Amino acid sequence: MKSSLWLVIVIVGVWLGFLFGYAVSSHTGPSQRAAVVEAEAQAGAGGYGGGGGGASAGGYGR
Repeated sequence: MKSSLWLVIVIVGVWLGFLFGYAVSSHTGPSQRAAVVEAEAQAGAGGYGGGGGGASAGGYGR
């Protein structure tokens, strides 16, 4: 195969890789993560029994 055809194939592959990476990062970037962190902070403490309420029969709570 001619070297010019290989050069075109490599350039197109690199360009498609860049576009795919950009598309993925636009869906998983820091702006979406910041929105998730803010929503979790507004929802209150997470985890086991993080929603409030007093001590239950097991004695765990505030």
